[in-house]
Amino acid sequence: MKKLLTGLGVIAFAIVLVMLAVSGLDYVLSDDVKAYTRLIMHDMYKEDKIDSIFLGTSHIYRGINPEITDEVWDENTFDVSSALQDIDGSLAMLKEAHKSADIDRCFFEISWRKVKTDKEERMKETTTTYIISDYMKPSRDKVSYLLDAVESKDYVNAFFRVRRNWKNIYSKETMKDIIARKRTDEYRNYGKTIESYAGKGFFPLEGKFSRVSGTGVRTITENYMSDDYRMYFEKIVDYCRENEIELICFVSPTPEYTMVRTKNYDSFVTQVKEVCDGYEVPFYDFNLANPSVLDLKDDDFMDYNHLNSSGADKFTQVFAEFFAGNITEEELFYSSYSEKQEHLPKRFLGLNIKRYSDEGICKVKAVSTKDESYLYEVFYQNADGEYELLQEKSKNREIKMPGSGKVQLKVVIYNDENQKIDEFEKKI
Repeated sequence: MKKLLTGLGVIAFAIVLVMLAVSGLDYVLSDDVKAYTRLIMHDMYKEDKIDSIFLGTSHIYRGINPEITDEVWDENTFDVSSALQDIDGSLAMLKEAHKSADIDRCFFEISWRKVKTDKEERMKETTTTYIISDYMKPSRDKVSYLLDAVESKDYVNAFFRVRRNWKNIYSKETMKDIIARKRTDEYRNYGKTIESYAGKGFFPLEGKFSRVSGTGVRTITENYMSDDYRMYFEKIVDYCRENEIELICFVSPTPEYTMVRTKNYDSFVTQVKEVCDGYEVPFYDFNLANPSVLDLKDDDFMDYNHLNSSGADKFTQVFAEFFAGNITEEELFYSSYSEKQEHLPKRFLGLNIKRYSDEGICKVKAVSTKDESYLYEVFYQNADGEYELLQEKSKNREIKMPGSGKVQLKVVIYNDENQKIDEFEKKI
């Protein structure tokens, strides 16, 4: 027995030494000074009681300001979102928040960019998993999350972050830089290592949407929601019911520029509403909001997907007032996006521009709330940095490029009455 105890003691001591070595290497090799979730989860774990959480992707930590919901609802609210958060990560964050802070209500964002993700796609995007798992406290839930979220070949990377950053050991300068930045008071005390952090999981950003992009048109198809997403949604519903958490689902707003470049959006709304109705969970899509109530302009977005700080405050105020009962559903929402489009005024929104190198052309298209005809005047920047005319005013949208390499273009847009509408510059 004595030999057995001695042997177990040696094993335990060896395990401790290995853990200390791994922890030490992780400290010098893993750079998480600018990690959003490090700050979010640290602040969440400090909370004894959170009345309402906002759960989902970066639309949430960019778009919902807890300071406003706290004031309107007289509650303690918190953003527990993360970048590109998959639905299995949403379940993991929901559990962590409830275990830590005994939440009463969960506002879950159903992202129309995420509902179609299947298990195979989800397991390939390991970074979205590590963003969460790296800062979860050790628990059975954490182990279960990782075992299901990543492929078996990635288990070592999943459970040992240092393995993912091992190559940094070959650069003394990199290690010195990491150590120096981790020794600051801000890092050690979970201070503002990210300047935009406003606390309670909220990261507002300045900046305005340029209204020019090369993204393609998104088409919502039948059966858009994957079986994997449905399965995890049911797990979220079941967890909330088992723990007496009120669950409310919603979609955060995106720019009209993005919406008019999405075909068959109402199919998405119908599909999600059917799923939510099946579980008796309320669902609200803020892309159907009446502009007379939620007046979001182009300048309220930082890109074609996210709100900036002014937009976040506008959205959060209406969001809070609606769920406080101060705005009715009939006042706030159209019944469908097609109905909203009928009521939208004619407005030019921006430009879509895409280069097809194999064809030697660039295709341009004005984006507007109504179908309209536009004229395009196109210039390119020569070697001296001066703009030369590439195409006179024309309805032609396929522009012959002057060379094979990247070129700075300036596109000037006119209406049919030959009045200048706008102009955009983009290197493409």
